Amino acid sequence: CRAGIETLLSRLGSMFKDNHSVGNTLCPAIHSARKLLGNLGGKIIVMLASPPTFGEGKIEIRPEGKDLGTARESELLRPQNTWYKNLAADCSRVQIAFDTIFFGQQPMDIATVSGLARHTGGSQLYYPSFMASREPEVQRFKAEFTHHLSANIGLEAVLRIRASKSLRMTSYYGNFFLRSLDLLALPNVTPNHSYAVEVEIDETLTAPVVYFQTALLHTTSYGERRIRVSTLALPTTDNIHTVFHKADQVAIASLMAKKAVDRAIVAKLEDAREALQHKTLEIIGAYKTECTRSSSGATTQLQIPRSLQLLPFLTLASLKHTSLRSGNNVFPAVRMTAIDFVLTLPAEQGVQPYTVPRMISLHDLPAEAGHPDKETGQIVLPPLLGLSAEVLSPQGIYLLHDGHDMFLWLGRDASASVCHSLFNVQDVRTIPSGVITIPDLSNGGDTAAPGFEVNFQVKNIIGRLNGLCGNLWSPVVYVCKEDGEALLRLMLAQRLVEDMDTSAPSYQQFLNQLRDKINRGNF
Repeated sequence: CRAGIETLLSRLGSMFKDNHSVGNTLCPAIHSARKLLGNLGGKIIVMLASPPTFGEGKIEIRPEGKDLGTARESELLRPQNTWYKNLAADCSRVQIAFDTIFFGQQPMDIATVSGLARHTGGSQLYYPSFMASREPEVQRFKAEFTHHLSANIGLEAVLRIRASKSLRMTSYYGNFFLRSLDLLALPNVTPNHSYAVEVEIDETLTAPVVYFQTALLHTTSYGERRIRVSTLALPTTDNIHTVFHKADQVAIASLMAKKAVDRAIVAKLEDAREALQHKTLEIIGAYKTECTRSSSGATTQLQIPRSLQLLPFLTLASLKHTSLRSGNNVFPAVRMTAIDFVLTLPAEQGVQPYTVPRMISLHDLPAEAGHPDKETGQIVLPPLLGLSAEVLSPQGIYLLHDGHDMFLWLGRDASASVCHSLFNVQDVRTIPSGVITIPDLSNGGDTAAPGFEVNFQVKNIIGRLNGLCGNLWSPVVYVCKEDGEALLRLMLAQRLVEDMDTSAPSYQQFLNQLRDKINRGNF
């Protein structure tokens, strides 16, 4: 069998050299791969640079431009047929998962084809600017695909979730096939995926402790059948103050974002945005009513417990994120990829850095930044900055990292000495805008080469930031100059959550809007 596959791969490049058809017959190819796997189970990786146009499962290219930013945009986020979902359900029964990888900016109706991965526990990747002649893009794909192939995955899995009496699971979020009310079918279990569950209280809780238990039955990559059981015990209380003061704002923001993007797919984008804001208002309004002295009167400041102080900020970040951002400059393929990441990423990575990027200044790095800590051995990170253009100085150099991409912002009067220590260039103006590769100017050891200390520090800092994301991505670096290309400056500005833009208000304006609505009880 291996010899036959190797022979096919060696001949594949020349087998169709005289074929002049430019159509895409994805579906017959999938059927062939499925027959090869038979009932053994496994994974099929689908790579597409054009839409399927022949055979069953073919799709019609839907016009996108005129519908962006309108109520009709939501239609572009829904599959135009059920062929791929039905195929995914059939493959899930025989333990076959799909990963979908898309290349280029040609419309491919990712909303339809990505159903293969969504309903089999697979992953979705998208490289809109990929070109074989661009070395940074090639290295990015190579690193991410290698990491993807070498990940330690589980096979033939089912996940069952149960809870104490009076608690009921109502909704699940992530990539899986829901086989029954509490059983998730996962032909593949991917390490970087998470699964969110919404629980309702059906009856009054009387027990001092409630329990949640998950059981994952799976096969390891070495063929061992195992079951992993996790049990969580949580105390109950009848004190509403305790509930609020023990709340986990990152977990709440993550669940609310997953619910919102799921609603964007099945309903409308505007409904999803409104539901996200409404839930935030409900939480803050309930705290004001139940836990503050000004329960019914107007207040000049928003009343929020310390444990939820960042919830409005995280809500605004979700509203400005690519998955939910309003406006006519987010194409469906880009939005669908962002939605998939929001649905599948763990709360820690999904909130920061994917929704709330990290930004640091590079022109005034502390001496210890970029070097291993003497006690922990971890690379020391410099202080994080606020996500606002107000912190960007014309003399400064800043790095913004959202996990998937990095932006290097150069002020018009950026220090020439820092640029030389970072890029080994004599003239700042020679640093090109757009995608670049930061050169490795180290001496090959654990210390910086003379004159290139900043380069050594920055490379280590980037490595640490990527590590905090589990090395899921290998982000490319975009150089964005203060007086450079408008598109690059727009891409950076869209990630500055605290500032006002065309899609949403500034953070301070958003807080004022929440305060006014709660004072009026208008939510």
